[in-house]
Amino acid sequence: MKTKNQKGIFKITPGLELNASTAAKAAPQLQKALEKADGAKSVEIDLSETSSFDSGTIKLLLALAQDCQNRGLTLKIQASREAKQFLSLFNLQRRMSIITQEDSE
Repeated sequence: MKTKNQKGIFKITPGLELNASTAAKAAPQLQKALEKADGAKSVEIDLSETSSFDSGTIKLLLALAQDCQNRGLTLKIQASREAKQFLSLFNLQRRMSIITQEDSE
């Protein structure tokens, strides 16, 4: 898991698929990474390499959104266009920003 604090945005790159089979392993690592976000205004998690989204992904992202809210941080998810469409089916954009590479350009 890679982290980087850049201009008030704390960026996290998990380095693994975030789904039901990896959520139990990834959740504590992501929570620990969030503890390093002091001084940041938002957290951006790069899921652009994640190709398999499922209920584990949704559950983990909702937990992270709540943790960020409790810390006064906004959560942004960097995802592929297909992943953004999938996450939008569950109205996750109400709890976090979901951005694609195309949105950033």
